[in-house]
Amino acid sequence: MQAGTAYLVCPEAGTSGAHRAGLRRLGASSVLTRAFSGRVARGLRNGFVDAHDEHAPAVFPQVDQLTKPLRAAAARAGDPDGVSLWAGAGWAAITDEPAAVVTRRLGVIA
Repeated sequence: MQAGTAYLVCPEAGTSGAHRAGLRRLGASSVLTRAFSGRVARGLRNGFVDAHDEHAPAVFPQVDQLTKPLRAAAARAGDPDGVSLWAGAGWAAITDEPAAVVTRRLGVIA
């Protein structure tokens, strides 16, 4: 079982404020994209994906390195349209509960 996305907005998570804001956007939708890294991954659609996904070459890690300063600047600015909003298929069900509560709910621990 993979459950990383379930923990993205837990208080203990190191998720950036911009990523958290993107995960909470009303009307957000998931997309498979290589716009940020050159490798296909699931994330949430945002301005960067809309502007660059269609033209992003499949050359990881080169694209990842080229977009790294852009993503860092967007994170510092709290801009969810400029960061990679990685999230798995069940992202819409995430909660901001403590990690132990999420783990119990997922049935991983009793």
